[in-house]
Amino acid sequence: GLNAVITEPADLLRAFVARLLHRDDEARAYADEALNYLRTHPWTYRQHIMVALATVRATAFDGAKAEALRLAAELRTELRGQDSFDEPHVFHELGRIYALLGEREAAFDCLRRVMSGPSSIEGGPRQLRIDPCWSALADDPRFDQILTAAKAL
Repeated sequence: GLNAVITEPADLLRAFVARLLHRDDEARAYADEALNYLRTHPWTYRQHIMVALATVRATAFDGAKAEALRLAAELRTELRGQDSFDEPHVFHELGRIYALLGEREAAFDCLRRVMSGPSSIEGGPRQLRIDPCWSALADDPRFDQILTAAKAL
């Protein structure tokens, strides 16, 4: 699951793959199942941020762009300085969603945040270059500039 904090429903990953393959009906069906699970499962306070992030992802995979962007904005507001451990991971995932939804400026903002501090991304910049979401930004010179500016820990 997300940062080992929640048990992610398998339907969330299925929705993501279906969205990447442009199988919109399948993506919506899987995303709806994932959203149902996320809304009805009993979560602890510690899990709240990751559940909110998974909800943003499922909503985006469902094809509800405006709602996904609204939920992402709420999450960013709520996150401000509250959880420095999970924050890099959250911004990494939000950036992927923004890139997938075609929100390039928001995606670049998240990418800058992720690459300017400690990151939980395995594989670092190399991994982002082949990620199916982040690679949508590869045609913009800022993508390479941000990745090459990242400093090793």
